[in-house]
Amino acid sequence: MELFTNQLDELSTNYQRAYSAISSELLNLKPSPEAWSLGQILEHIIIINKSFFPIIEAAQTNTLKLPWISRLPFIHKRFGQMILKSVHPDTHKKSKTFTIWQPTSSEVSSKIFDQFIEQQESLKNAFQSCTELINSNQLIHSPANRFIVYSLETAFKMILLHEQRHLNQAIRTKGLLLEKGDSQLNGDPAL
Repeated sequence: MELFTNQLDELSTNYQRAYSAISSELLNLKPSPEAWSLGQILEHIIIINKSFFPIIEAAQTNTLKLPWISRLPFIHKRFGQMILKSVHPDTHKKSKTFTIWQPTSSEVSSKIFDQFIEQQESLKNAFQSCTELINSNQLIHSPANRFIVYSLETAFKMILLHEQRHLNQAIRTKGLLLEKGDSQLNGDPAL
């Protein structure tokens, strides 16, 4: 568990660096119409992480109902491997987000970063409280589809990799927005 919490702390620090001194205007600007703003990236992470809390709580209270497919070990291992690969930061293929995890299309609050840091602490507490479940190879289902089953340990790895992937996206997005802003300030008519 310490490895997970240390990685989460490191991610939180790196997000703080990436989002430091960002104005609310920059937070809601998109580098292109189909891309997410910096605020929407954070909102997406908050939404997806929050969707795991009820499932973790159900696993902790032994009330989690898993579908029959969870009894097939090769299935949950395969689902876990596929999802880890798809969210890995080195995977450059853009993936489609489940509807339940889409950020809003409107402006996000300037308090979104505070909400993100608060949730990171809740996530850290969840990680720390699940040592026994991890050691017993507890299975859970995806918040997006209860027939997608994987281990709780895989879910935690997925959350961390997913956050890293979106941190990389946020850094690229911030760079594009700042570059675009500099070009506009310098009178570049192309932007």
